[in-house]
Amino acid sequence: MIFCLRKLILASGALALSSCIQFEREIIQYRHVPSTDELRMTLQYEGISGGKASPRRQAEEQHSPKTLSPQQIAQFESVLKGGRAFFFENWIFEYDRSSIRETLRKLKASELKPDDLTVGEPEKNFLHATLEDIELNNLGFYLDETHRLCGKQTIVIKEFSKFLKLTNETIRRQVPYNLERQREKEGSPSKETIALLSNACNDKHDFLIVEKGHLVVRVPLAKREYLEFKRKVLDENSNPAKPSNKGLPPEIKVTYENQILTLVLGDGKHGNVSLTKKCHPGYSDNALEYLRENHSKLLLDETKITSAAKRFLTGGD
Repeated sequence: MIFCLRKLILASGALALSSCIQFEREIIQYRHVPSTDELRMTLQYEGISGGKASPRRQAEEQHSPKTLSPQQIAQFESVLKGGRAFFFENWIFEYDRSSIRETLRKLKASELKPDDLTVGEPEKNFLHATLEDIELNNLGFYLDETHRLCGKQTIVIKEFSKFLKLTNETIRRQVPYNLERQREKEGSPSKETIALLSNACNDKHDFLIVEKGHLVVRVPLAKREYLEFKRKVLDENSNPAKPSNKGLPPEIKVTYENQILTLVLGDGKHGNVSLTKKCHPGYSDNALEYLRENHSKLLLDETKITSAAKRFLTGGD
């Protein structure tokens, strides 16, 4: 159901999926602070580089894989300017303030009429909240013990209870709309799952909640859809002999009971909760060389960045 939010946030089509800046692994840590009604989060990107384009793309762009392409430079610069973050290389979604602003502008000017989602006041309120209640900051870049380029960002969502309410309201509106559009298509959900989801939305079911400091996703699903999810996603994590970047972060606890798929996002009994995911294999120094040549002041000492991230996570009380 998070996919519905991803489509809404990226409705203006600002997402680039090929020949872009990549990273080998990402670690997300978060902490829910009830006393200040905040969600605090750090995003750690390990092994940052410009991804390989297809041979045809390389020929079109006329650049060597040892350097960043114009498209990769534009994406890298947009991150440096601030307001852009990546959640497991778009496994959940990409947060891009400029894209959200452009979406709201187009909606106001009636220039955006996407076919696969419905947009009303709740959706607009949600998009406004992603701008007004989310603060994103770059802590800087550093080299790890293997001399790979890494970086960290911080995110705080203020008035988190209100943000959760808007998020669930938006999901409850988007799900029935998308189900109706998929009803007659090949691979559409079973009638049982459609009924479960429709009833849940009518009953004001919360798809995203906070429980004991953890973010929890709860999706009504018939057994057929759960088994499909298990085959396509969960089984990717089950074979340690075949490491994969397609499965869920290993710290996510998944249960299926009473036709509800529940995902507890992260591991950590007290304080900070962590999520780790392999993203793209294959590291290159092309982004590091670009940073050294054009933004050398942003390359900092790892201990300073780590200390700043720890102070941020423990703040708010």
